[in-house]
Amino acid sequence: MDDNCIRSNPTDKMLKELKQAHDFEIKERKALTADEQRLFLDFLKRKPQYNHWYPLFAVMFGSGMRIGEVSGLRWCDIDLEEGVIDINHTLVYYSTGKGKKCKFAINTPKTKKGYRKIPMMDFVKEAFLLEKANQDETGVNCQITIDCYTDFIFVNRFGSVQHYGTVNKAIRRIVRDYNDEALLKEENPVLIPNFSCHNLRHPYVKLKLKNLFSLYCRLNCAEILHFPYNLNSLIRVNIHFIYEPVSQAL
Repeated sequence: MDDNCIRSNPTDKMLKELKQAHDFEIKERKALTADEQRLFLDFLKRKPQYNHWYPLFAVMFGSGMRIGEVSGLRWCDIDLEEGVIDINHTLVYYSTGKGKKCKFAINTPKTKKGYRKIPMMDFVKEAFLLEKANQDETGVNCQITIDCYTDFIFVNRFGSVQHYGTVNKAIRRIVRDYNDEALLKEENPVLIPNFSCHNLRHPYVKLKLKNLFSLYCRLNCAEILHFPYNLNSLIRVNIHFIYEPVSQAL
């Protein structure tokens, strides 16, 4: 193709056809249960080698933010007094061209609905405060500026933003060590399945949708007529009711 000898690459769809020929199916990824989330976070709390990861994962479990949104979150994007997280941008990592290095950049949210304000549950607010205290104690803070954005909340030991690949590697190590410990200590342990930082949104969304039907049941006739289709309004008006079961689960 590079020499213009052929117009297309005959091997482009070969992998897809091989998968179809062998009835290859990708294993369905399921959201972590409330028990699995609790065990994961509890393990982070009590293990010195992993407890610095607790604030990041607690915020992700309790807010439903995408990894690019939470890694790009700045201290000025959160209001600890009002208990609100303002999502107005996302952090991306992309290739600048063939043979060139990848780099971080600031981008707009995926959709218009991506611009949103998320109320903090108590344990999420505590996680932010814990991260602040940890940084004050260790002297680690943001040392990077990306597209004029700086003062990022979740940084590594070098003061740079967290890369999603690093977060996924940490998840694999944590899950491995938790499961090894559980198998040695318990006869019928609850094991944590492998997951990625992308899957951390699923438990939050799953629990929120699970309680949406209960929300409708609490509305009177006038409220149902007033908000017949606008689910965002329903969620905003009854936000504490929706988030309460999630907070209790964690």
